[in-house]
Amino acid sequence: MERPAQPDWSSVTAEGLAAYRVAENHWRASDAARPLLGHPELEFLRAALAE
Repeated sequence: MERPAQPDWSSVTAEGLAAYRVAENHWRASDAARPLLGHPELEFLRAALAE
C-alpha cells in the first residue's frame, strides 16, 4: 500500500477532500505506515487503560 498523493489544496473539492481523508486514514492504519510513523507506545496505552 502506498501513501495517497496530496490533492491540489487550492482547488480541492469537499468530495475530493473526503476521499483523501479516507485514503490517508487507511494508509496510516496500515502496516506500510509503521516505518514512517513508528509503533504506538504500548506502555502509555497500558498505563492509560490501568487508570
